[in-house]
Amino acid sequence: MQVVAGRSYFKFNGVSSLDFGLGIEEKKITKRARKRLSIISVPGRSQDYVYGDGTWENMEVTYRVWCVSKEKDEIFQRVDEIIRWLSPEKYCVLADNYDPEYFRYGVCTGPVDPELLLRRAARQELVFTCDPYKYSWAGNQVLRFRGTTAKIHNLEGYEALPVIRVYGAGSIKLTVNGQSWTLANVATRIDLDSAAMRTTDGLTGNAADSKKTGSGYPVLVPGENTVTISGISGGIADQIGIIPRWRRI
Repeated sequence: MQVVAGRSYFKFNGVSSLDFGLGIEEKKITKRARKRLSIISVPGRSQDYVYGDGTWENMEVTYRVWCVSKEKDEIFQRVDEIIRWLSPEKYCVLADNYDPEYFRYGVCTGPVDPELLLRRAARQELVFTCDPYKYSWAGNQVLRFRGTTAKIHNLEGYEALPVIRVYGAGSIKLTVNGQSWTLANVATRIDLDSAAMRTTDGLTGNAADSKKTGSGYPVLVPGENTVTISGISGGIADQIGIIPRWRRI
């Protein structure tokens, strides 16, 4: 199907809505992200106690979609394919041309109504429940730093959970903003994925959690961040790679 310039669209799980002849008439944030808070009444105290764990609730994006009249016959023939496209039971990348510098992770909870499509109706709403953060496309690229020190600035105002790639051999010490981890038996590269909270061999992708010593995973705070690596016990530290995953609410 030909994609016509100028139409509004969304892209989900790597596929554009325009591939099915579906354009966007309107985008709405139908539920905004809110901090998770617990309000606890304390006997003998007038003011309730407010506790937050630093996390956010999911948010919702709704697209009112319409189909171009000349493409209705093709949509009619592809109803099952459209439903399968919008029905993976996992979070997938969701992006649109309203906000081209960012993307979200979402799952479609209000999928295409096949009855509406079969009646050739022009409009219906698709609801996506999303990770509360939206992520910068620019922050999803690998930044390479030659040498053993990297300084990186977080302009988004929210903590980011990066992938840190450490290049070298043997035992290496990784330090991010003063917090350190020891990485043992590095062959060529080892990756620390802070969002997934896992360590993998950078070449094979195999689990390498046993090679990491130290609690938690690196976090990139708002403002300047310093990442350093150094060889220990004869290890060699070469260079640093960072996928910062900049994000904001």
